[in-house]
Amino acid sequence: RRPRPCWGSDDMAEAAQSADEKPQARAGQTLRQQCIALLGALKLERAGWEPDWKDLAEYIDPWSLRLQTTDRNRGNRKGQKIINSAATMAARTLGAGMTGGIASPARPWLRLTTPDPALAEYGPVRQWLQVTTERMLTVMLRSNLYQALPEVFQHEGVFGTGCMIVQEDADELFRCHVQLPGSYALGLNSRGIVDVFAREFRWTVRQVVERFVKVDGREYWDRISTRVRTAWDTNQHEQTVDILHVIRPNPDHDPRFMNAGRKRYQSVYLEIGGADDTYLRVSGYDTFPVLAARWLVHGDDTYGVGPGHVARGDAKALQLLERRKSQAIEKMVNPPLIGGTELRNNKVSLLPGDITYEDVRDGKNGLRPIHEVNMRIDAASAEIREHEARINSAFYADLFLMLYMSDRGEMTAKEVSVRQDEKLLMLGPTLERQNQDLLNPLIDRVFFLMAENGLLPEIPEELRGVTLRVEFLGLLAQTQKMVATVGIERIAGFVSGLAQLDPNVLDKFDADQAVDEMAEAIGVSPAVIRSDDAVGEIRAAKAQQAAAAAQAQQAAMQVQGAQALGSIDMSGDTALTRMVGAAQGEEVPA
Repeated sequence: RRPRPCWGSDDMAEAAQSADEKPQARAGQTLRQQCIALLGALKLERAGWEPDWKDLAEYIDPWSLRLQTTDRNRGNRKGQKIINSAATMAARTLGAGMTGGIASPARPWLRLTTPDPALAEYGPVRQWLQVTTERMLTVMLRSNLYQALPEVFQHEGVFGTGCMIVQEDADELFRCHVQLPGSYALGLNSRGIVDVFAREFRWTVRQVVERFVKVDGREYWDRISTRVRTAWDTNQHEQTVDILHVIRPNPDHDPRFMNAGRKRYQSVYLEIGGADDTYLRVSGYDTFPVLAARWLVHGDDTYGVGPGHVARGDAKALQLLERRKSQAIEKMVNPPLIGGTELRNNKVSLLPGDITYEDVRDGKNGLRPIHEVNMRIDAASAEIREHEARINSAFYADLFLMLYMSDRGEMTAKEVSVRQDEKLLMLGPTLERQNQDLLNPLIDRVFFLMAENGLLPEIPEELRGVTLRVEFLGLLAQTQKMVATVGIERIAGFVSGLAQLDPNVLDKFDADQAVDEMAEAIGVSPAVIRSDDAVGEIRAAKAQQAAAAAQAQQAAMQVQGAQALGSIDMSGDTALTRMVGAAQGEEVPA
């Protein structure tokens, strides 16, 4: 990889900030004031969602919500309201299932192609697309992407929105930083796409110095406050510092310049409570590094609604049922007792095999249950199972487990498609939103970083100026495409049957195109299916070989004929001698 020593570019190498890159005041506000005002506006818009998120956290995922910077490293007494963990486990299944079904590290899940199928089949273009796809998958496998995606999908399933930042990394090209719900706020552009991000977080003094002060062998102590510098000098490195990070469209963006201050997106780190003219870092991005995936968006809402919102009622009722069932069993095993006052000072034991002595007076027994508990445990268990089933259905846990079985070969994709058409149909809009909010921006960012670092092969001349298209080959996408393969198989069988009656019907069926579409639908590697050019060359070679074989056979037949003629006696008067004589213009006797 070639180094790119541009100050603040994609949070990588830094250099001293030039005078024309210093943050400028706008509309009477400094950059710090702008960022703080932006954070306040975004948090005000987010406030309407916070009660919902608190409720979802209490009953499904209490360890992910971070509404305050003080929530860092506080795992005490979380999850106290969760007795039955069915909703929590279903959310984890959703996270793992979405990752395995959309972007599994065990199989190729994307393929680069072109809008023009003929261009994609051209040899050099096809080779470039295949090599580039393999390199992108390799880079993703070396990063922490596949550790971050399940967490993002789980947050998206529970809270409706999942978020991570894709930062350039010196060792792995890029690294994903998952943002916990409540720790960030988002803003939309006029197209309804997230392009504003602000977060508050808390770091130690040591982390701040390592990240923002001591960089590439240089030190920038003027970026931090006096309090942080004093804590560092007095060896109080584990004191905490509150930091604000804002990423937004750059008001000074100018594509004619390459410096960080003119990039498309502006990134600002500042110490909350620091001096007005100090910034931990002001940098820029060419592509938006924040990937904010939303499960389902209503209207022009900024944040999404996920399966957790659907399953919340069942999750609450499930905890109540489990609590009541446990109380009933406890009362049946260890019931509350009633006894006479004379037992107050006597030894009373409820241990198995022990004896309590008491005189029966006035026909009254000693200890007895205060009330009888005859709860139908089987009915309560059945009700609990119904709630668990609805929760699993809301989180698509049953679908993902079925897909897992098909991935192990226990069920064909066609069987999954037939048995789960309805669920896949309901999941379809969500998958399309994942492509828009998460996967396409992720691929664009990785492709850009690879191009910037010289990790892509030399592009063919035919692809210059062509916008590439991404095809997704994940298990969920393949299962949805199986509908098309059923049609191809049916028409192929139909044509094959008709061909026995009339072979001319084969002229109507394009077998080559059927193979291409079937391979695309089931996600076969392009290396397995030859391109149209390669097939044309093979068929031309076969035709040439067939023509040469026919010519050789004809020459052999001519040689055999000549040899046969050479062995015939031409001295007598025969029909053959008369024919030869006539051909030569001689008079033939009658």
